[in-house]
Amino acid sequence: MNARTANLKNVTVLPSGQFIISNITSSDNFQKPEIKERAIDSFMDLTLFAEEIATVLNITVRFVSEEPLDKVKKQYKDTMKRILLGYGIEFVEIKSK
Repeated sequence: MNARTANLKNVTVLPSGQFIISNITSSDNFQKPEIKERAIDSFMDLTLFAEEIATVLNITVRFVSEEPLDKVKKQYKDTMKRILLGYGIEFVEIKSK
């Protein structure tokens, strides 16, 4: 149980393991200084999430934080939105404080 979500009865926090935004499925996310000016490929990571993880865990909404200054994360989120919506998964961006 995560202390930040302990009071939320409908929230379960699970460890991500090797396959959610990992170096295996989205290595570009871990090489930001070298790739900040080129397109990243997050298709495999997001397709794996949509087809395998979201399906098994019945995930219908994915929440992400706003990242206005990080170009790599912006690219990832733009791709995430497009792919997840194609699988019927709602994409919700939360404004950063």
